Amino acid sequence: MNLIKLGTIVNTKGINGEMTLINVPKNILLPSKNAVFIGYSEKFIEKYFLSEDFIGQIGRSSLFLKEIKTKEDALQFKEKGLFADKEEILKHNKNYIFKEEILDCDVFDIDKNEIIGKIVELWEMPANNVWIVRMDNKGNLPLPVIDDVIKECDFVNKIIRIKMLDGLEELMV
Repeated sequence: MNLIKLGTIVNTKGINGEMTLINVPKNILLPSKNAVFIGYSEKFIEKYFLSEDFIGQIGRSSLFLKEIKTKEDALQFKEKGLFADKEEILKHNKNYIFKEEILDCDVFDIDKNEIIGKIVELWEMPANNVWIVRMDNKGNLPLPVIDDVIKECDFVNKIIRIKMLDGLEELMV
């Protein structure tokens, strides 16, 4: 089993065992009755089952487990991670791309025919995601993940081909 961390439980909500998570990939879906794992790391986890669909949202996401019915029961999970099997995630999210596949990819400018940097950070934003490209001796470039910019992703060879839009380099920090 290949477990992927989906977020961190930070609090409870209400009295019916609802838990609040942060750092969850947006739009990820796991249907109710699916198995999930909770613990401080992959080596120290326990298996539970979702009582409602789990849907990742920017900011905070809610988690309901079949086995947890009260706020007091839910409090034991605070600061623990939520994990799910990678195959189960892909089964319900066909085109999902894991962060590990994107990080460290070389970014290739198709107009200049050269590599401009490497992806070092990912931001999930409400309008569109942003990939941070570290450019040698120039700083970091926030790259909007939109069709006009991202032209091809080859995650096997760790290369992303882009079209640099006018004014994009001026956003460099």
